[in-house]
Amino acid sequence: MGLDAPYIMSISSGALCLHESLILTHTYFELRDWKSARGHVLDRNLFQPRIASSAKRTVGEVLPRLQTLSKDELSYLLSPIGRRTGPEQDVLVNYVPKL
Repeated sequence: MGLDAPYIMSISSGALCLHESLILTHTYFELRDWKSARGHVLDRNLFQPRIASSAKRTVGEVLPRLQTLSKDELSYLLSPIGRRTGPEQDVLVNYVPKL
C-alpha cells in the first residue's frame, strides 16, 4: 500500500474504539436513531479528537459495526459486565458523557 492509498482503520486500530463505541451506543439509546446519534456525537465533539476529520472517520468506522448488533447486544455492551475487560479499563469504560 502506497502512502497516498487510503488505509482501513478497522485493521490498524479497530480494537482501540471501545470508548467511542460506548459513547455512540449510549447516544443511540438516548436518541433511538443512528443518524441522530451520529450527528449528536459529531456536533458536540463527544469523542474529543484534535481535529474534526478524526471524529468523522472514527464514527464512520464504529457506527457500521454497532449497527450490526441487536438491541440486547448493545445493552450488554453498556452493562458493567459487558464493559469489563480488566482493571486497566475501569477508568476508560466507566466514563460515558451525559446528553
